[in-house]
Amino acid sequence: MGYCGMASGEISIRYREFHHMVRKKHNTPGIIKYPFWQMTAENPKAVYACINYGEAVCPKEIEERAICIDGDIGAVLKLL
Repeated sequence: MGYCGMASGEISIRYREFHHMVRKKHNTPGIIKYPFWQMTAENPKAVYACINYGEAVCPKEIEERAICIDGDIGAVLKLL
């Protein structure tokens, strides 16, 4: 089994479907975020955190357990 108990063929199909959906809304980094969105959605104790200038977003399904900061990561970290 592969990621999250899925067979590699299923992962490939789901990735292609997701990529097709996401590329209309987000640039390539959205693809990197997807596994973290999925893990947060599947784990009720998880919190998703994102610092991204101009695109600090998350799916509505996890927005109550997400911290999205629209800003330059270097500037945000200096403020901490």
